[in-house]
Amino acid sequence: MSRLSSNIILDEWFNKIVPKPINNRPGYDMKYVSAYIVNYCYGTDLKKIIGIEWEYDTLSVVKPGQSLVAWAVSVRIRLQELLANQRFSVYHLHCLFAGFGNGKMVNSDYHRPRINKSNMAICFDCWKLVKITDIKPKKTYFSGWRRYGYEIKSEDLMKYHWDNECSKAKTPDGSARIIQRAYRNYKKQPETFAKRVWEAVRNDNTLKEKKFLNMPSRGIRCTVNLDIWYSIDGLYRPYHVPQDQLYDYISYSKHKRRQLSDRLAIARNKIQCNYIMPSAPNFEPACISITSGNQEVISPTSYQSSNCRSNIGKLFISSQYVKQPKGTVLRLGDGTEITVV
Repeated sequence: MSRLSSNIILDEWFNKIVPKPINNRPGYDMKYVSAYIVNYCYGTDLKKIIGIEWEYDTLSVVKPGQSLVAWAVSVRIRLQELLANQRFSVYHLHCLFAGFGNGKMVNSDYHRPRINKSNMAICFDCWKLVKITDIKPKKTYFSGWRRYGYEIKSEDLMKYHWDNECSKAKTPDGSARIIQRAYRNYKKQPETFAKRVWEAVRNDNTLKEKKFLNMPSRGIRCTVNLDIWYSIDGLYRPYHVPQDQLYDYISYSKHKRRQLSDRLAIARNKIQCNYIMPSAPNFEPACISITSGNQEVISPTSYQSSNCRSNIGKLFISSQYVKQPKGTVLRLGDGTEITVV
């Protein structure tokens, strides 16, 4: 069954055929809906429409003493089933309005439960509880009648929510606000260690050519910055470039990953050093002998002179004083870690 929209139209001649509704909520007044269907929606099964409205209205009732959150949780599964089976409501078109009381038939006319005083509803897009405020009819030109009248559409009640609160906005303005709100929330979050590392890598003064992450194609050999390249099938060969400095698409990718990993390690160690070093008093140059495999590492830049077995647990040594690549982690006998930066 397709969606049926019964907009509220306030027009002197139109309301002689379809009576003026009792409030400004499209689809709420079933007497208005019935007259609208009979006169303008030929072939529509009115009894089937009323049956579907009764299903939604039953779910819409907030029981005495029941919180709105508990009500929303209790009806969500059944709501999703109705929507999945394309059993669409005329009144609950975009959301399930909260109500109270019971629906009833009076002289073949269906009367809905009354509107809950909270004016809350469950949005069918984001499934959040949203407050629905009444709106005024908008002046509209009806080209078929060639005159102006006043109209309210079901989506008019949802416009503020879609533009400002819904996580699945249906308007360009709403989508822009979602992005802005997400960015503001991101900025409010406490700065994590990982974020500080990424920010440091982004601003570590590495040349743009070295940051270049484009990939050569399968038939191309190139230098790491892609400033010299040649095709395997071509005649040109850069003989002045050593073969170990030419990369194919596989080795180029591995080199770039190693390069980024090294930059991340350096940034991480510098930030860790800033955390730890100020807390250790009176650092003085010293000399420590550490055995790593078969190689002896000598001369760290600093160590706590008052107590060589520091209780800080981690030390950082500049790579200019040791014969180890940056990022190497060495461990003393007492468990202290020394990182080359």
